[in-house]
This record gives sequence, structure tokens and C-alpha cells, in this order.
Amino acid sequence: MKKITIKEIARIGIMAAAVYVALLAQVYGSKETEKAQNCMGSIQMLLFLIGGGLSCLFFLSARGIFMSMGIPGEAIGYATDYLRIIALGIPFLSVYNFYSAVIKAGGDSRTPIWNLSVSCLMNIVLDYVFVALFRLGIQGAAFATVLSQIAAAGLTVFHLYRKDKRALVIRPDFKYVLQIFRFGITGIV
Repeated sequence: MKKITIKEIARIGIMAAAVYVALLAQVYGSKETEKAQNCMGSIQMLLFLIGGGLSCLFFLSARGIFMSMGIPGEAIGYATDYLRIIALGIPFLSVYNFYSAVIKAGGDSRTPIWNLSVSCLMNIVLDYVFVALFRLGIQGAAFATVLSQIAAAGLTVFHLYRKDKRALVIRPDFKYVLQIFRFGITGIV
């Protein structure tokens, strides 16, 4: 039986993202508010469930993942700590990715890049503070990354709150979830 590789998982993620960005651009540009909110709500729900599920999966199976990879015993503890902390940031990464796609679908490609740039600079500063000053080691680096992801998500949500509160309303519609899967699977195959 063939094992699924990280490359294949990344390919699935990239295809799913391409589908939801295209779908978002289509309904967002239609100016049909209810249709756009239903589509966005469906994608939100799907991404948050996937993000939360992946977060739990990685948090709970971190040690097993590294043991199955044959990581040396002295490194497993550090790797497990790092992955468990990073796993806590996956839902925030999902929030950032989704809402930045919404902003881009509305024609603004600068704001998501700006938010990500602030997040990156924050990560660099926090890495120095947590690792060099507070001597938190690998856990400090992981916390810096998660806090930066939270900042990126927060800045993106704040921007939408100020500019387009409609995008923050969740109204899932199952027909869009089916469309995402149908288009996504077609692209993956």
C-alpha cells in the first residue's frame, strides 16, 4: 500500500485553496450578498473544522509521528514540544488564509501582504526575545510563531471588521461545500 507523502498533502491543500479562492471571487464579485455570505460561511466552516481537526491530530499524535520517522530519542522530546505548540496555531493560520482570500477576492491584495509582513517581523522579534533573552529554546521559537500567526489572523479580521463586516457573518450552505469538494477532487486527480 502506498504511503501518502507530505508533498501529496500539500498538493491537496493548494488545490483546495485554489478552489475556494476562485469560488469566493466568483460570488463576492456577483454582489449578491446572501449568496456570497452563504458561500463564505460554508468555506469558513469547512476550513475551521479542518484547521481545528489538524490542530488536534498533530497535538495528540506528535510523539508518534516522530517515533515512526525514526527520529533519535534525544530529539523526540524537542520535536514533540515544537509540533504541539505549532499545532495550536493551525486554526489561526486557517483564519488568516481564509480572510486574506476574502480580502483578495474583494480586489485588495496589499492588505494581506501587509498583515503577513507585520506577522513576520513580529516573529523575528519574538524569536529573539523568547529564545535569546528568556532562554525558552525551541518552545520559545514555537510560541513566537504561534503568536505571530494570531497577530496575522487578528489584523486580517480587524481589517474586515472595519471595511466589510458582511464577510465575518457565517451562514453555511451545504451546496457550496459539495462544490468545493467536487472542484477540489477534480483538480487533485
